Amino acid sequence: MRQIYEAAERIIARDGYSQLSAQTVAGEVGITRPLVYHYFASMNEIAEGVIERRVNRSIEDLGKIYRVPQSSSIRESLEKGVRALEIISQNGEIFGEPTMKKYAQRSSSESERVANEQTATHSPKGDEVAGEKRLSKKRSDNLERQDGNAELLLRYVSQVSDVVAPRLQEIMVRDIQAQHRLRIHHLDATFRIAMTGIVLGQITGRLVSRTQCEEILAQILHVENYMSTW
Repeated sequence: MRQIYEAAERIIARDGYSQLSAQTVAGEVGITRPLVYHYFASMNEIAEGVIERRVNRSIEDLGKIYRVPQSSSIRESLEKGVRALEIISQNGEIFGEPTMKKYAQRSSSESERVANEQTATHSPKGDEVAGEKRLSKKRSDNLERQDGNAELLLRYVSQVSDVVAPRLQEIMVRDIQAQHRLRIHHLDATFRIAMTGIVLGQITGRLVSRTQCEEILAQILHVENYMSTW
């Protein structure tokens, strides 16, 4: 089962969830298709296991940075929070990378298609242009079959948020309350929304830098004024 999970992770990261099948898993592991179904009833069951493994890995990794009972300063608490979100993002990257590559390649293919159409208008080499257009369409079709990772990404972020967000919030708020009077309305919802947004931004294209992540957490916890003194 461990080998099947590891093979599924490689396939998802490399080719996309829609390419996950008993045949591809069996080929990756070096076993037969019936043996895959001996352990798992469906590919969705394997995917759920992959997500659970990634969530558990995040929990294990987070335990390493929160061994110290309490942070010594607001800055240290925020830095730990940023590191925690980075860990969650890194463990979820297998669901995001193929999706981002797909859209980048799709954009490139679309540009190629437009260029080919323009060439067809002005070039006598109609056969060559037609061949290029067929190749471009084939590439686009292959990219379409890579869809599916976005769903896994959302499921991963949702599960890790349910498990990690309350604990991370408790630790950070406890640390900061010892050094700063904290008043936040709807703390759980605010913290969970911010965490989900930051993690998705990091996984799907590094849209949130480390500095921005720290500033967002500081604003949520109403300690942004402390950052100007660092």
